[in-house]
Amino acid sequence: MNITLQRISMKGEITEGRIRIDGFAICDTLENTYSCLVPGEYHVHLHKCSQYGRKMILLSPTTNDLESIIDNCPECLRKRLVNINTVMPRFCPMIKPGNGIHKRHDGSILVGHRQCQGLLIHPREVFASLYARIRMNIQRGNEVTLQITNP
Repeated sequence: MNITLQRISMKGEITEGRIRIDGFAICDTLENTYSCLVPGEYHVHLHKCSQYGRKMILLSPTTNDLESIIDNCPECLRKRLVNINTVMPRFCPMIKPGNGIHKRHDGSILVGHRQCQGLLIHPREVFASLYARIRMNIQRGNEVTLQITNP
């Protein structure tokens, strides 16, 4: 499965984009411009995040680089009250729910539906839908990649 993240605009700290699967727009994205991932191809993995206590969508430049990302996991302690806008203590490139990117320098790609510039709504529902599609493809033995392009 090939996922495409097409960045649409970059204004100040806000980078907005759109995720497409097979040419169909699935959701909108927000990233912090100062911690955006470099455009290119990333491999998508499902890995249990120690902070969220559930499997999350992790991104790595190659299939072998997942180990270097996972090595940082012990430094992320499980928080008692983790909300959707929690900032990871280390740089951890992942797709996750959230509605705003201010003070977020952890390489996250937030998903939801664009309400206005710099604001996403319905992030949990969108994340759950995207997660289910990715999980189904991985269970079927398909490789899932994310292609990031700039405007």
